[in-house]
Amino acid sequence: MRTRARTGAIQREQKETIDLLEIKFADGNPNSAPMTSFFRLPNETCSDHGLYLSSGLSATTNMIEINKIEEKIKTLDDLIAKFYSRRAIMSTIHKHVLENPERAKEIAAIAVKQYDSLPTTVALSIDQINQSIKHIVTIFTNSEIWSRGLYSDELLFTICSLIHRIFVLDKIKTVKNSIKNDINAINQLALLNSASSQNAVDQTMISWLNDKEAVDKKMNESFKNLPNELFNQITSIFYSFISRLLNKSHLLLPQDNYVLRISLAFFIIRNPNGIPQNELSNIISLFAQVPIIPLFCEFSFNIIPYLTKSSYFKGSLSITPKEINPKDQILDRRQQFSEISMKLKKLCSSQQHSQIFTREETVQIVSDAIQLISSTTNLLREQYAQKLEQPPTEPQSMKPYERSVRFGYTIHHGELKTVLQLLSLCRELNDMIRLSIPTLYPKLCVSIQQMFQDFIKNGLEYVHSHAKHGKKAVWELIEAIRNISGDWNPGEDPTIAKKVGSETKDRSIPVRTAAPSPQLIEFVRIQVSHMITPECDFMNATGKYSKLGNAYGDSNSEKKLNDFLLLSSNWVQLLSLDQTLAIAADQSAFYFKEVQLDLNNSVQFPVKSSIPFILCQFALDSYIQPEITDILFYPLSIYDDAANVALNCFKSKLMFDEIKAEARVALSTLSVLIGEFTFNAYETFCALKQLPEKVISNLKQTHARHWPNSQAYRLRTLLQQNRYYLLSKQISLKSLIAPRIDQEVNNTIQKLYDISREFGLSASLAVDYVVNIVKETHRILIEQGLPLMPFQDIVEVAKENKSLESFNSNYFKDILQHLTHVLIRTYSLAVAPIRFIPPKKIQLPAENLGKHALGKILKDALDNTVSFVTVYHFSTFIRNISDGSVVLLAKSIQNNISRSFYYFLNFYTNIKTKLTRIHDATFGTPSHEAFTRYEGAYKYFLNNKEVASLIRSMQILGNTFAVAEVLDQALSIKKFNVIEVMNYLRSVNENGKPLNEIENLFDKQFQEAMKIITSSNKQPNNTANSHNEVNLSHFLLDVALSTFINEFDKINRDVFYEEEPNISNFSVNNGFACVWSVLEFIFCFMESKREGEEISGLVKYGQGVILCASLILLLTDQVKLSNLFCIGKKLQRHKTTDMTGIEDKQMNRFLSVSQFERSVIEWGLQFFQPHIHKLRK
Repeated sequence: MRTRARTGAIQREQKETIDLLEIKFADGNPNSAPMTSFFRLPNETCSDHGLYLSSGLSATTNMIEINKIEEKIKTLDDLIAKFYSRRAIMSTIHKHVLENPERAKEIAAIAVKQYDSLPTTVALSIDQINQSIKHIVTIFTNSEIWSRGLYSDELLFTICSLIHRIFVLDKIKTVKNSIKNDINAINQLALLNSASSQNAVDQTMISWLNDKEAVDKKMNESFKNLPNELFNQITSIFYSFISRLLNKSHLLLPQDNYVLRISLAFFIIRNPNGIPQNELSNIISLFAQVPIIPLFCEFSFNIIPYLTKSSYFKGSLSITPKEINPKDQILDRRQQFSEISMKLKKLCSSQQHSQIFTREETVQIVSDAIQLISSTTNLLREQYAQKLEQPPTEPQSMKPYERSVRFGYTIHHGELKTVLQLLSLCRELNDMIRLSIPTLYPKLCVSIQQMFQDFIKNGLEYVHSHAKHGKKAVWELIEAIRNISGDWNPGEDPTIAKKVGSETKDRSIPVRTAAPSPQLIEFVRIQVSHMITPECDFMNATGKYSKLGNAYGDSNSEKKLNDFLLLSSNWVQLLSLDQTLAIAADQSAFYFKEVQLDLNNSVQFPVKSSIPFILCQFALDSYIQPEITDILFYPLSIYDDAANVALNCFKSKLMFDEIKAEARVALSTLSVLIGEFTFNAYETFCALKQLPEKVISNLKQTHARHWPNSQAYRLRTLLQQNRYYLLSKQISLKSLIAPRIDQEVNNTIQKLYDISREFGLSASLAVDYVVNIVKETHRILIEQGLPLMPFQDIVEVAKENKSLESFNSNYFKDILQHLTHVLIRTYSLAVAPIRFIPPKKIQLPAENLGKHALGKILKDALDNTVSFVTVYHFSTFIRNISDGSVVLLAKSIQNNISRSFYYFLNFYTNIKTKLTRIHDATFGTPSHEAFTRYEGAYKYFLNNKEVASLIRSMQILGNTFAVAEVLDQALSIKKFNVIEVMNYLRSVNENGKPLNEIENLFDKQFQEAMKIITSSNKQPNNTANSHNEVNLSHFLLDVALSTFINEFDKINRDVFYEEEPNISNFSVNNGFACVWSVLEFIFCFMESKREGEEISGLVKYGQGVILCASLILLLTDQVKLSNLFCIGKKLQRHKTTDMTGIEDKQMNRFLSVSQFERSVIEWGLQFFQPHIHKLRK
């Protein structure tokens, strides 16, 4: 009968069938982004060591002991978890009792009864530690195990694990002040209520908790009666075992390394004589590598002061602790991860490549991968332990733990980066193995099965056939192992040839995807160990074997047995691959901080002091480094591991809820940072993409040190994945960060339109350019699947353009306010083409254009667009307002013309009599004398405030007309349907029939403005289509001119008109042409005297003054008189006939300015002539 069938029968007899309904879904199962798993099969290890007890072989003695020890380990693990997770509660209740003395007894009775489990836990801890120590002593005093070599690696490691658990529980109870505080509080509460006095904690427990040496004293007392020779032998055995495992690094699970180190310290303290002195350097090296040993979660122990108590070091222990800095190993580790990943990929590739690796290599690859994860996790835990042991001294306002995690990793450059990369590499390799399990595990099982059966069928047969003496004992043992473990083919004879030394052909090994049971492997390993221990009968060259050597004869037999033990050292753990992998990749130690809460006397630490949050924030801050950005979410998987441990180890809903709460806070905070980071990255990408290459090349020279590097192309992959799990719940990254990106877009657009409030139309091109960048950013993010608000809605909200009763948005108000109060009043006009120049240089605010370096780059790129205002600025403004706002714009221009006209009229009438035209110099007068004559007559007016105010008023009028003209050009560029819009606003259909009183839906301001539309567009000829044929090609200019003409016509003709237009006599002439000839001289003379950057003349007032004068000359029909009275032309004739040859630089400059001014007059006359002709018709 096959062994497989027999094993299955025994399992069915000794174990109950697992009910699928009992499989629990762990809410906090460890996972990583983006992979997750939601449940785990229980009891994957060989927890039942009794399957082969009936075999009668010596291995059963070890298996019995292992089973007993593991039961104690399990109990101690539960106690460690209870001690670690315990928080002080009773002290708060005691304080409440003292504050409410009238209810003291009632509260005390309830509290003591509710928390009487704590004394029970303490009592159980004392009892279990004492029993565990006693059990170890019992094993050690069993001389047969040690004298006959009936021990194995399995037994030795299990004993080491028990020693380790005793040590951990001892040290945790020492540092957990919360337990001591609760014990004291329970006693005080019990004393308040005599009925509860029996619940008081025994003084022995209190002494045990407070005595740091209690466990050490118990051990010293228990081990002192061991015979020295036996104890030395045992110590030597354990030292050889521990040293071998630590130096060869075949350990799969992270905790195993620390189990061995603590056990080594145990023997150095308890029996230093059992370790040779020549091993001193090796021991010092081992502890120097890991001076601060992680014990449980974040709790660690500095082993060096502890070892000083041992006489082994002869009072002069000199161990220089090695600083743990993974940065020194990052390159080598990354290479290892890369190589093992490639091997795993090949191993899990298609079927035709299944023979790339031998069965030994297959097992070794999987083993190496898990060992790499474990060793890397240990490296980071050891660094973490050092940080907690040696916190920075500043800032003192923080607790030592906060200083350790928030600032400890910044002492050396690149430490956080290294930690983040290594944690992520572990997680990625873990995910890769887990994803490959359906392919990998069958190959692993086949390899282990074939290697195991090869040893059973061929290896043991070789040993059997080459045995030299003691044949019967060796044969019987090997035959028993083969009968239990062999997988024999039908008809195959398992009998071994009896001929000594006969060479036999290797037996065939069946290929089976089902591996041997872990219990069977453990059983065979223990039994083989008993065959080759130095003390066993087969290896001990004493007695009847003293002349013949060991029982195996040749060295190959012993080598085969040793090779099997070496090869199979991790098979049991590999067969429970998923569980082993989960333990190896567990990163929960980087979350838990229960001991630190006690040591720092804190209830909780801020989320910013949580390592997962710190690492994620570092990844965001390091967006320039793409290898960091890609692993942004990996640290969050620490919360998953912690949640799994909280549920399955601590069994604490409180801790699980805390993990969920912190994860929620961390995720919420990170979502804000990720959203901001994502928007900034894409905005930078779009900005650099839209800027011309020539501009970029110039800007790079200025901003070389801070030139932004967009990582949008890397974020695209991150956003497209959109499958992240936290605490086994799917997190939609896009939905998570979309609100923050919406907020970023809103804030950015709002800041851009804030520029319009300060700079008005001057910044319209720059604002529009950056708005387009944000719009493109928004479009790309929408393409990535982000559920963002429509961009137009964001813009409308920023402009506050959502009023149902008016087209008067805040954006429109801001621009109009700046237009009427700043641009028209202070900007200087230049014509051909029309443009407005600000009185002083404008610089855009970089902080409104973009964040950090991007804002400065866009500022430098767009500063030239605010040098002057052109039709393109106005066109941008028109595009950004609703069509109905044109009505309000027309009304504003009309009001501004009316106000400005009376402002101008007031100054004109007050100074008109003072601006008297002097007689011209006689013909033949030298030009410089003629110029001196005019200069002497009018230079007084250069600093006259009334003259300056008059010129300013004319500038405002001229600028307003120019603004109206440019707005008309902008309206024509917009090309909206004039007929439909205007008919809608006028409430008529295409046939001119009234539709409804739609204007009643709007506010009074808009209703008043509508009258401008209906009045200004009435045609002189009442045609059939007079209602709908609205001509807006010069709509706003016509509104401005008609308003001016209406106001102008109301004024007495004596103010502007010439009484005697045909008489050229300055004593009689007092019309506008005569006054303007004086004002014109003053204006040109002012410009000719301007020096350098002085703001006066044309620079200050611009050509709007001249434009206003040309309009009035046309309205008063004084163009010819103006040409006749023009002093500039008079002086030009004098210069032409001047025969003196004397050059006057001031005069020459004046003449140049005068010629330019007359050209502008001519331009203005041609510009206004057709409009005046139409309006005067």
